[in-house]
Amino acid sequence: MLSSSNFLQPSESINTTLFYSVVFIKSIPLRRQFEPCYTTNMKKYWITGVSGTGKTTVGVALANKGFYVIDVEEVEGVCGWYSRETNHFVDFPKTVTAEFSDAHQWRLDLEKLDQLLDTTNKSVILVGMNDVLKETMSTFEKVFILRCDPDVFIGRLNTRDNNQFGKEDSIQQNILGFYKRYEAKMMDVGAISIDSNQNVEDVVEQIASHLV
Repeated sequence: MLSSSNFLQPSESINTTLFYSVVFIKSIPLRRQFEPCYTTNMKKYWITGVSGTGKTTVGVALANKGFYVIDVEEVEGVCGWYSRETNHFVDFPKTVTAEFSDAHQWRLDLEKLDQLLDTTNKSVILVGMNDVLKETMSTFEKVFILRCDPDVFIGRLNTRDNNQFGKEDSIQQNILGFYKRYEAKMMDVGAISIDSNQNVEDVVEQIASHLV
């Protein structure tokens, strides 16, 4: 089972011209140097999956192996909640209830995603949900969808301590109601299915084998 973990995040906002090699470990007030892999053949990859499937943990493990990894949900402005009625961005609520989730959609800002990708000339792995993957698929060399049994991802939501999202029963029921549709959508556009019921080392090894 993949355990919750802290995630490496870029130290600069998407408005800067580049990301420095200094990154932060979330929730740990220490800096560390991280030298991303440089390449003359820049490629972009995406790792997605519903909450609890292990995106954060896998991202950390890949970063620790030297891959350049960015959690798009932690970069200001790239992802956010939008009203389904007005299509306008809304502030992140203190608690995401089922009622709020029904009335809003968590999605990418395509313009800001493009700005984020323009900030680096290195191969990069993006991690996070992507509700507009069909529109962005051509941007990425490969897309991976992490999939695990419902009792596994619900168990992870209940026990993780680095993210409070998904602990309420109403939200868990919401995730259980749409995870199959989300996975099917990703598979339909060519995402590579990764079994994240496995331990994190096996998941990372499987993904890394595709990063060529």
